[in-house]
Amino acid sequence: MKKVFENEVAVIPADEINGALKHTFRQYIQGNLKQDQDISFIRTGDSEIGISDYKEYSHDDPHYHDKVMETNYVISGKVCMRIIDTNEDYVIEAGGVFSIPPHVKHVLKIKAGTRIIFVKTPSINDKHVLDFDELDLNAWFEDEDF
Repeated sequence: MKKVFENEVAVIPADEINGALKHTFRQYIQGNLKQDQDISFIRTGDSEIGISDYKEYSHDDPHYHDKVMETNYVISGKVCMRIIDTNEDYVIEAGGVFSIPPHVKHVLKIKAGTRIIFVKTPSINDKHVLDFDELDLNAWFEDEDF
C-alpha cells in the first residue's frame, strides 16, 4: 500500500521499489513531489531522492537547472556524461559518483542494466530541456563504446 511519510520514520521495502521499477524506469522516494508515485515516498522540500533503472541503452534529455544541484551514485552499469558547452565526456562506472551544479548544460547516455540513485537539492522542478537534435548529439549517442 502506497503511503506518504511526513515527519515520521519511513520504511519503503525493496519489493515495493523493485516492483514499481518493473513498469517504469524512474521512481522518486523523497521530495516535494507533485505527481503520483507508484511507491511510498517521504515528503520534504529540502531534497529529492530517486532511483533510475535503465533496462535498455538510453539517454536522458539534455538539460540544465537554474538552482538544483544533482548528485548521482551509479549502483550498477555505466554512464557517459557530456558537458554540452565544452564537449567534455566523463565515464562513470558502478560505485562512482558524479555531481552537476546549477547552470551546467549536460546530457547522459546510459548502458543497459544501469541503476542510479540521484539526489537533487532543493526539491523543485527547474529543469530546462534542450533540443537533442539541435545540439547535434545523434552521432555521440550512437557511439555505444564508452
